[in-house]
Amino acid sequence: MRVVVTGAAGLIGGAVCAELIRQDMDVIGVDKRRTSIDHVLPELRALTTDSLEDLWVGVDAVVHLAGIPSPGVVSDDDLFLNNTVSSYRVFQSAARSGVRRLLLASSISIYGLVWGSARPTLPRLPLGADTDLHITDTYALTKQVDEASAAMASKRYGIPSI
Repeated sequence: MRVVVTGAAGLIGGAVCAELIRQDMDVIGVDKRRTSIDHVLPELRALTTDSLEDLWVGVDAVVHLAGIPSPGVVSDDDLFLNNTVSSYRVFQSAARSGVRRLLLASSISIYGLVWGSARPTLPRLPLGADTDLHITDTYALTKQVDEASAAMASKRYGIPSI
């Protein structure tokens, strides 16, 4: 299986790439930066908004991990634009190009428990897909929009997304 991992140079991305390679998958890592995983990853490409369409040739799946990893790194406007638009573009271009599976790493931050100004009481543990969201911060909102973008691509193109 040939898999593209966006955000391959990140903390989670590097671990995912290493595991996929261990499972004998053909991995193409994409990121805006290079890191110590270069020696592990046979192919690490620069991720630019212009390069998406050519990226998907012969690719079976995409694991989308790219994005600004927390609030406070850039302005809320830039955080929202970067994370949501890049996710939307990855899902739409991959699905249009024939990629058969989409995987998005969301975050516990989607519940509004990590970065938000409000501190909601948890209804129960473990948290699940039916747990109410208490979004009061931009990062949590980007995760909700990203999940909706993946779901839309899945429905539009008839491919599974996780």
